[in-house]
This record gives sequence, structure tokens and C-alpha cells, in this order.
Amino acid sequence: MLQSNNKYICVIGAANIDMVGFPKHKLIFKDSNDGTLKISVGGVGRNIAENLARLGLPTKLITAIGDDIYGNKIVDSCNKTGIDISSSLFVKEQPSSIHLAIMDHKNDMALGFSAMDVCKKLDTKFIAEKKELIKNAHAVILETNIPKNTLSKIVEDQPDQTYLLDTVSGKKSLRAKNILSNLFILKTNKIESEKLSGIKISDLKSLEKSAFYFHKKGVKNIFITLGEDGIYYSNGIESKFISPKNTKAINTIGAGDAFTAGVIFGYLNSMDINQWAKFGMACAELTIASEESVSPEINRDLILEMVNDD
Repeated sequence: MLQSNNKYICVIGAANIDMVGFPKHKLIFKDSNDGTLKISVGGVGRNIAENLARLGLPTKLITAIGDDIYGNKIVDSCNKTGIDISSSLFVKEQPSSIHLAIMDHKNDMALGFSAMDVCKKLDTKFIAEKKELIKNAHAVILETNIPKNTLSKIVEDQPDQTYLLDTVSGKKSLRAKNILSNLFILKTNKIESEKLSGIKISDLKSLEKSAFYFHKKGVKNIFITLGEDGIYYSNGIESKFISPKNTKAINTIGAGDAFTAGVIFGYLNSMDINQWAKFGMACAELTIASEESVSPEINRDLILEMVNDD
């Protein structure tokens, strides 16, 4: 297990304010819909970092935070949850990153909208200043809200580091094309995997074909999340499709980020890939049952209990 006195996880990615709209009835497009609005701190990188911190793992987050009221809210949240943001970039006279999501009647995202220009400030010049911090981390989690050239610069400077990458969205997943050979773990969903590999996923055979594509590119371990249908994983030797538990979804925003953190937790506990997946699914299960982007219920003992009860 990771020791807090000398090792840490480094997460490089976005920190957002999440605005999530929940309709009272089935969505009617091009019309006004009655519902409720939930505002919370989010962002793929920040969400992963908070989940890791709640699981008891020392975590440093490198992100870009704007000079506004939302930036203050992000800073306060990170400080309260134990995320070290001392190496982050604080940008003057620029708004913080915001993600707006409209959910459907099943509480799954129907439409997302990002205003995340501040993430462009995480450029190659800035990231070069973090070389030693990245080098000394036990593992580095990347996500594709940061620029393509920055991703390439990170792995070019530290090719022997252990990298996990979350592909975030279909369009942004393409930013990872040049670094696949450096990835120890790739976490992606169906849409992102299809965009990145060019392989349409429709059944187990196509999942296997997709995994083979990524392994051929150099990815050691691949996790493809399929929403309410479950997850598929492969390490080139062992592969498996796992169905999810029947958990009532309150908010699916952040579930994939929780899954990523759970996979890292399992890996750092020196367990096998099947256990990584189970830890990830347990974290995601708690998250979709919460209105927050990160469930306040997540902690190491509860996740271990949930996994051992399976």
C-alpha cells in the first residue's frame, strides 16, 4: 500500500464547477423543461483526486484555476478534502472552468456543455516546471481535458513513469493517440473507445477487438465502461465482462471518475486486475447514488466491505 510519508499520486487535469440540471419529466428538446439545478465542485482530474484522497491516498493535483468566485470554491473544496493543489496554476483575470450538464429522466446525461478555456493554460512550458514532481510520484493520472501537446510532453520527459489515462469524451479522446504506448492503464467508455480506435462496439467480440487494438498500441491494461451495461477489462492475458449491480441512479456525473480512482486503489494494493475492476465498480456504485460529483460516503473501509461482500 502507498505510504503517506514518502509517496503520492499525481493527478493532472481539470477542476470545474459542475452545474447539473435534473428534469422533473422526460426531456422535451427545443422547449423549456421544469426541474432542479445542482451546483457542485467537479472536473475529471479533480474528481479523481478527491476520490483518491477519500480512499486515504496522498494526492497532488496539477490543474488550472481561474480568478473568480468559482475558483475560490474549488480551492476551498480541495483544501477541505485533503487534495494538495500547491503545484497548480492560478490564472489571473480568467474565469474558472465550468461544465453544464442536462440529465434525462433516467438521471443520465443527455447533453453536456464545457467552458474550459482555462485548461489551455496547462501548456508545455508550465508542465516542464513540474518535471520533478511528476518524476517522484508513485503513479500519474492524466486526462484529456489538458492539451494534446502537454500530454505528449509529460510522457516524453518521464517515459518510465506509471501512467493511467482517462479519455473524458469522444472528441477529446483523440488527444491521447500519441501516448497510448506509454499507458499502464487506459480507462475509456464506449463512445470514447470507438472514437479513439475506430472500432464500433456492439457485443463481446467487438469489445475484444477494441482491447486488442489498444494492446497492440502498447496499452498494458484496458477498462471500457459501458454505463448501465457494466464494464469490460483486459490485460492481454485475462479479460472479462462484468455486469453492474442494480443501483438506482440519482446522478451519473462523476461515476467514471470514481471508477478510475477505484482501479488505482486496487492497483496500489497489489491486487489482480479483476479486483481493480471491482473496486472501481464499488466506487462508481456509491457515486451514482449521490447528488454530488464525488460521493461523500466513499472511504477505504466501506469500499473494502462492498468488494468483500460480492
